[in-house]
Amino acid sequence: MINIILIDDHVIFGEGITNLLSLNPKFNFLGYFSKTAGIDEVFENNRIDVVLLDVSVVPINGIDYCKYIKTKFHNPKVLFFTMHFDDLIIGRAMKAGANGFITKNNTKDVLFEGIEQIMNGNIFYSPDVEKILLKQYKHEEMKGLPILSSREKEVLELIILGKTSHEIADKLFISTKTVEFHRSNLLIKFDAKNVVDLTREAIKMGIVKINN
Repeated sequence: MINIILIDDHVIFGEGITNLLSLNPKFNFLGYFSKTAGIDEVFENNRIDVVLLDVSVVPINGIDYCKYIKTKFHNPKVLFFTMHFDDLIIGRAMKAGANGFITKNNTKDVLFEGIEQIMNGNIFYSPDVEKILLKQYKHEEMKGLPILSSREKEVLELIILGKTSHEIADKLFISTKTVEFHRSNLLIKFDAKNVVDLTREAIKMGIVKINN
């Protein structure tokens, strides 16, 4: 049997996937976790074959956590399972050592196939991810530039102006949690450790311009 854990910050979704995996006789589901903190003991006491991992988990984002568990433990297979994706995030996830990338728009059959494929030593992408990667190859001139949604760009501009998450939430009429999610995603997309790095990279790439 394949030993699996799930790390995802959306609890209702996590509970649903827990039930789904627990019913599959090929899988030995060892646990669901909503955060990347405090679960080293699970890896130390069990042979984890596959980690289903979201990108936007806290306190360590999924991409950095993938690097961490790949080096600290017995190199478990990591299958990213997320609703947040573009060519840059996919690329950084794979560079971090991921064995596959699936979006939450897919069926359970795609998820199950992905788990089995990476256990067989293959790299697996869901069909919608494959389309994004194909588009990337056709537009090499855009390689390396983060693709931002209109909302991400709005949040980025306000972050650079020194606004707090609460101030940004009030300005854009969204929740503070949504702002924090966009902030985390922006740090991943720009490969930035903090707001200073994020600001520098965004201005250097010409994605955001600061007027005097």
